Amino acid sequence: MSWLICGREDERTDRERYLENELQREREAQECLRQEQRERQEAREQEQRREYEESKRTASDWPEALRKQRHLYQCEVNQFTDDDEPDDFFGPGAQACVRALELWAEEKQRREAAIAALQSQITALRAEVSQAVGDRLASECDAQGWLEVARALRSDEDPSDWLQW
Repeated sequence: MSWLICGREDERTDRERYLENELQREREAQECLRQEQRERQEAREQEQRREYEESKRTASDWPEALRKQRHLYQCEVNQFTDDDEPDDFFGPGAQACVRALELWAEEKQRREAAIAALQSQITALRAEVSQAVGDRLASECDAQGWLEVARALRSDEDPSDWLQW
């Protein structure tokens, strides 16, 4: 049996047409797969760019914020170096960040002993809380499970180590 395709007679057998259709479906499936992979890659890259941009604008402390702000200011200075208008914000702001970091190091060094003493006091207070909770827990119930939790709280054991059983 022959078919008319675009005004011409198709001399292919049913088996040949079937195989060509299968081949075409496979090619289309492969192209869909490649397109999905491209879209996933593009989404990953977009997420990485978003995270990078977000990381430039977040800081956990003032020295980190000053370093990042200096960089942001400097990028603005570099972007507009050909302008005729004098820069009285970004350039001086970048310089102020550099100076603030220098002053930060000096002031931190002057207060290092006091910071260390306070950190030592905080550590001692946390240990006291743990000890007191362990004591109170042991006094409330003498079941083995309660006593084991109380013992762990009263020990110097790292809480993460206690979870490894």
